[in-house]
Amino acid sequence: MKRCRTTTGYKRKLKTSRIPKRKPLNICELPTEILAKIIGYLDLNHHKSVRRTSWRLRDISDLVIVHIFRKNFCNQTTCNRRRHAVFKTIKHSTEVYLRTGFDRIFSSCFLPILCHNPSRSNSDEKLARCLLRFFDAIERQFDSFTIQKCRLLQSMAMMNVFKAFKKVYISLSEFDCHKWQVIVDLKGPWLGALWTRSPDQQSNHRDLFNMLSSMLLYNIVGQSFRRVWESSNALYVYGNDGDERKRPTRTTFAFTIRGPQEISSLFRSCLESDLGNINWSITLPTQQFYIDLDIIRPGINSWGYSSSHQLHLGSYRDSDD
Repeated sequence: MKRCRTTTGYKRKLKTSRIPKRKPLNICELPTEILAKIIGYLDLNHHKSVRRTSWRLRDISDLVIVHIFRKNFCNQTTCNRRRHAVFKTIKHSTEVYLRTGFDRIFSSCFLPILCHNPSRSNSDEKLARCLLRFFDAIERQFDSFTIQKCRLLQSMAMMNVFKAFKKVYISLSEFDCHKWQVIVDLKGPWLGALWTRSPDQQSNHRDLFNMLSSMLLYNIVGQSFRRVWESSNALYVYGNDGDERKRPTRTTFAFTIRGPQEISSLFRSCLESDLGNINWSITLPTQQFYIDLDIIRPGINSWGYSSSHQLHLGSYRDSDD
């Protein structure tokens, strides 16, 4: 009968010590490319949970969401017309901010509308709420020392929105004595003010952006609508004439820009070329500029508002020039 050889405690300890101890795997330590591919397979609804895990996963989720949005925008050109209109409105309203590093705010504000089907009838209301949250979050990133950059980005984004309308005619004047004019004629969309009081430039930007976004959405879809926008400083009426059989309504937006040559060149590049051709790595101009916007609606209307209305945009000003 053979005796079983038992392993002493010393030898047993020696064998176990030779087994390498592996460090627990932490998914956050994976390379960015691998994490982006993993998160890219997730449904958009699961991104909310991922974004609460760590700052690194949140940053990668931002990159993935922006990539998915741009990919879906390209894929929606031949699909549902209203869904494509929502994506196009978001793209032209936020492209300036995405190119200047506001991916995180974009992802957190527009994730709800990207997760659901934006082809429903209330898509313009959801879009307006998302845009309001987006611009509020953007403005909170700036203080009194950097508010100039905020106004510059807002003005550039607004000009980028005008380029997206179907029947739009943009004419630019020559730069002369720190003054420059941009005339935008829209056929179909219309806008007017029933009453206004002391101008608030911050609300001017928000109000105008939200009205333009709805006008652009319905202009792309080709549908008619009429709506009233009420704020603490003004009461506006706006809409779109989608019936191509009748003569379309024409609205003129006349921008008078006062500022240095650098500001004029930047706005001109935004209007005349694709935003991808602008060198965003350079520092944006920091000089002050002023914008007076005259909204002109020729002809007689049934709403009872005046044929012209003026807004002050750009840098804050104490008095008119």
